[in-house]
Amino acid sequence: MASPKNPNHLLVEGPDDKFAVVELMAHHIGWPEHRVPVWIDSLNGVNNLLKSDILETRLTNPDIKRLGILLDADGTPSDRYGELRDALSSECPELPAFLPAEGFVSTVSVKTLGSPMRLGIWMMPNNESPGYLEDFLSTLIPGGAKPVWDHAQQSTRTARQVGATYKEAHTAKAEMHTWLAWQDLPSPSAGWSLNRKALDPFLPAATPFVTWFRRLYEV
Repeated sequence: MASPKNPNHLLVEGPDDKFAVVELMAHHIGWPEHRVPVWIDSLNGVNNLLKSDILETRLTNPDIKRLGILLDADGTPSDRYGELRDALSSECPELPAFLPAEGFVSTVSVKTLGSPMRLGIWMMPNNESPGYLEDFLSTLIPGGAKPVWDHAQQSTRTARQVGATYKEAHTAKAEMHTWLAWQDLPSPSAGWSLNRKALDPFLPAATPFVTWFRRLYEV
């Protein structure tokens, strides 16, 4: 297992994000178990990720040279970015007012650290639209699987009409997990599906995120 002193760190909301990133990027840069290129911290929810003390601990760690922050836009991307920008403001007050469409990557000055750090921010699904990791993953469904995907979406909507209790805002999550349950072998893990090519890591929709990741970590 890689050491937490790895100079490349990525903060994510939860384990689904972590394994999806690992399996996606393993197709583009390799991901050897004996030398993990990026140490990924799963923080058990967006509320933890947005805590100023957690962010400051990473920002002021001299062993970390490149820090990425990956989170879902949820309902309003500008609001969620504003929350993150506020949480980072004491150490990195010069972040842009708006998140670039291609994601944020820049060398920033960290006040307490007294030295620069390479910082990256990506908001699922595409830095501009409301949504979640699952909205991004749905763009990686192979063309030949579209009839099954369409059926999964329709089945999810029908289930809600007859009493399924998922929230309307979480429709994309319900659709993706329904579709994953119909794969061979069924699995709740999007990372597993990327590993087995049930999701296609080489579709053009993956390119912006892959480009952001490689630009941030210089891999």
